Amino acid sequence: MFVPGVFTGKGRPRLGRGGHVYTPTVTVEQERTIGWAAKEAIATRDGAWSLAGPMCLRAWFILPIPASWSKKRKAAPGPHTSRPDLDNLAKLVLDSCNGILWEDDAQLVTISVGKRYGKQPGVELKVKGAE
Repeated sequence: MFVPGVFTGKGRPRLGRGGHVYTPTVTVEQERTIGWAAKEAIATRDGAWSLAGPMCLRAWFILPIPASWSKKRKAAPGPHTSRPDLDNLAKLVLDSCNGILWEDDAQLVTISVGKRYGKQPGVELKVKGAE
């Protein structure tokens, strides 16, 4: 499935007034976007979806090409080596899909995550049962 959008990765928990710990609003919104897309993907899928058992995840984040780049550089952008960090992007997907694509992200036995530049920003997810 493909989820369009510009994703910034999982934000760290913040400490509010009175010692209240909260998740940043941007992170909550991005998790909700990915979660809803996962629910829709399951709903339109032919056949049953099982949340149980070991699973494998492949996720590619496509990040926007900066507008300030020249046409030549935009034509061949190369790998994405700046922020957001890959581990924070992965954590965003793992937490977004808990209870939707899998019961808990502990079920994932293989994770492949990458990031690159592209014209259509978003995240491409592929999930399958482990063999």
